[in-house]
Amino acid sequence: MSKQPTMKKVLNVMTTAALVGGVVAPIVAPISADAANSTNLVDKVLHVDNDYKTGDTASNHIIIKEDDVQFKDGETFRLTLPSGVKWLKEDVYKNGSKIDKNGNIFASDDSQAPANHLRIVSVTDNDMELEFNGMSDAADSFTIPMFFEVDGAEGELKVSLDAKGSTLTSGQYTFAIVSAGKTATTVSEVKTIGDGDEIGTIRIDELALKSMEQGKVTLTLPAKFKWATQPTVTIGNKTVNATDITLNDNKLTIQVGDGVLSTEKLNTIYISGLKIDADKNAAYGDIEVQVSGDGITDQDIIVAKYADYSSEVSVKDEVPTLLAGRNNTDTKDLKTAEVLIKEEVAGSWLSNRDVQIEFPSWVKVVGYEISGVKGFAAGAEDALKAKFNTEIKGDSNEIELNNLPGQAAGKTREFKVKFYVSTKADAAGDITAKFSGKAGIDGEVVVAKAVAPVNVDIAKANVKTGIKNQAIGNVTLTEAAKGALVKDGKVELRLTDGVKFSEKPTVKVVEGNLDIDKDSINAENGVLSFRVKSESTRASKIEISGVKLDLDRAVAQGDIEVEVGGSALVQNADLAGSTATAFTSANNQIGHKPFDSFDLTGSSIEVGEFDKNYVAKKAIATVVTPADGNARVGDVVFTVGKTTYTEAGVEQTMDVAPFIEASRTYLPVRYVAKSVGVEGSKILWDEATRQVTIIKDGQIAQLTIGSNILTLNGAKITMDTKAKVVNGRTVLPLRAVATALGANVAWNEADQTVTVK
Repeated sequence: MSKQPTMKKVLNVMTTAALVGGVVAPIVAPISADAANSTNLVDKVLHVDNDYKTGDTASNHIIIKEDDVQFKDGETFRLTLPSGVKWLKEDVYKNGSKIDKNGNIFASDDSQAPANHLRIVSVTDNDMELEFNGMSDAADSFTIPMFFEVDGAEGELKVSLDAKGSTLTSGQYTFAIVSAGKTATTVSEVKTIGDGDEIGTIRIDELALKSMEQGKVTLTLPAKFKWATQPTVTIGNKTVNATDITLNDNKLTIQVGDGVLSTEKLNTIYISGLKIDADKNAAYGDIEVQVSGDGITDQDIIVAKYADYSSEVSVKDEVPTLLAGRNNTDTKDLKTAEVLIKEEVAGSWLSNRDVQIEFPSWVKVVGYEISGVKGFAAGAEDALKAKFNTEIKGDSNEIELNNLPGQAAGKTREFKVKFYVSTKADAAGDITAKFSGKAGIDGEVVVAKAVAPVNVDIAKANVKTGIKNQAIGNVTLTEAAKGALVKDGKVELRLTDGVKFSEKPTVKVVEGNLDIDKDSINAENGVLSFRVKSESTRASKIEISGVKLDLDRAVAQGDIEVEVGGSALVQNADLAGSTATAFTSANNQIGHKPFDSFDLTGSSIEVGEFDKNYVAKKAIATVVTPADGNARVGDVVFTVGKTTYTEAGVEQTMDVAPFIEASRTYLPVRYVAKSVGVEGSKILWDEATRQVTIIKDGQIAQLTIGSNILTLNGAKITMDTKAKVVNGRTVLPLRAVATALGANVAWNEADQTVTVK
């Protein structure tokens, strides 16, 4: 039926039966509850091109419904289109024309027009004014067809309703969206494929009515790829004939014939069943297809990823930091990040081959957790769990899986796994999982990081053998994380054999909120220990000060090491060969691994245990004299006029200051001897003869007060100055004694210092 209302014939403007693609729900302008005189909406939002023009039948409508107040005769309202859009005033809307409640348009003089109608008072390109006529209770809504032409407008288009004082509610309503292109091409799934495999379905959507055209659609593959099979192509409910589909190496051409495309709704072309062959030199990676054609927007889309028959082994999330030495009291202390194991191409894995998973040697795998099992044949998840349950014994850093479950037809297999690991107490670094074997699963990923529960800092000092109460520097223990020191556990500092703590030092928390039991502080048999009263909620620092050591005479020269451990730090150690298990079966599962399935018989080192019971072993002091007690401590520097001197960089105090007399530097005999490595017990004074005897390395040196004769192993050596007593202390010329005892002496005139090397 013509929409031109001539010859007094009714113009029936019917609603399009099929919804236009891309149509959204009717748009209703928001109105307040006390002003809801009418409810207005547009029944469909069209996606159109920038030169769209409504055809013979309107595709959408403005609907006006009475709400609180009835429509009244004679009232007028205005509908206004945005700039760049025009009413079809020449073809449809005429001054005086009438629109009934169902959207039919009648000429002004058409006698068939119903009494209840809207009369077009005036119409311009953008404005149309309408008047209510013959209103009655039956006329409670009107449907106004939208015939319009887009002429340069872009984006979202809204029609405005101006009530002009009538009982209607004013508002703006979206009726169309101008699309940027004619079509959009997508693929249902970007599959990872091998040579000759099928890709996902390609879909070409029309974005604006009537933008697709009769003609050709072409899909072009990159060089070294070609189309392997003729696809099935459908447009709406029609299937394109095979004779209209042409394959020519990397080009696929589809002929869209006359009458195939709809002009009343948006079209979609589906292309399915396509397979791609790859040349032997084709590059692995994304396969990008060029799409072009008549009425088709040129577009490059990735339709697949070409890959070898291999695997992906990856970790997507941030890896956790695990405290070394933990047991399964809280299994989250053992859990790694999740590993994705996935076939790149269906059939990549050989089901009758083995997979090895190897962790560092300082790790034992004690549990696992399987999830995300896809692409396998039925029952695969249970089969995988059974294999892990069999292979994880809690005493090894390796897992071997045999005979992976088969795949579902045409599907790529994948699964995810988290591991539960026990780490050696003194280990630190990346915890890696290395996948290998003949099944075709290869890769290495970091699944966690191991750190010591505490960082140990020691101000190392020099000490001597055979001496008690030797002060050393402070020891600090800093937690790596809150709660690193376990409640009710002990912290122990264990010294080397032959070395003991002289007394209980001061132990206090200087940072954080860790609480230690001060009454538990004990220092016996070379072990300093204390108990953790409550765990920290803020990482804490412990300072141990006032530390003094007693050394046996048999302690070897070199570093004295302290082991920092105890049950507050280490829970997975096999202590002294005990048969008690560090891991408890009170937690029946470690992930999906039943604890009861572990073999707990026949060995003193059980599930998850190591023979390491400390988290750190560090030097706490350095023995600078060997067991015979006659070695020097390092450079000694004396300064004229000062009662302090430095011994191996450590400041010491004398009771008599060095002085210069007759161009000779004098020092108290005790410190002269010490400067060349002589212990106090080897310096002898004979009051009767007023003679000093110094014994070092089997040599005997003797000096007499008031004499310039130095006796060395019975041989007499004449010095150029005499020994004397000053302020009750015997003083000797430094150079003569040092030379006699085999030391090198350097004098610095500028600093007034003497250095004994």
